[in-house]
Amino acid sequence: MRHATYAPKAIAYMDRLPRDRRRWIADKVDLLVENPDALANNIIKMRGEPYNRLRVGSWRIKYTDDGLIVDIVEIMPRGKNYKP
Repeated sequence: MRHATYAPKAIAYMDRLPRDRRRWIADKVDLLVENPDALANNIIKMRGEPYNRLRVGSWRIKYTDDGLIVDIVEIMPRGKNYKP
């Protein structure tokens, strides 16, 4: 069964967000775990890194997916310096 794990850095960022935003992001991660194809138009492979990026409103979620575990590495605001 697929499931998600969150890195400490991602958890710390989520803790600083308002409750409704945390729920929105968590719901998108749950959807990613259950059906990655449903979010295919919001997912980009990051250049030069082994990560994918999921767009959720004005946040970006950096993650890896090995088929069983979706590992949420970092949650960052849009515009933070990274390569999509």
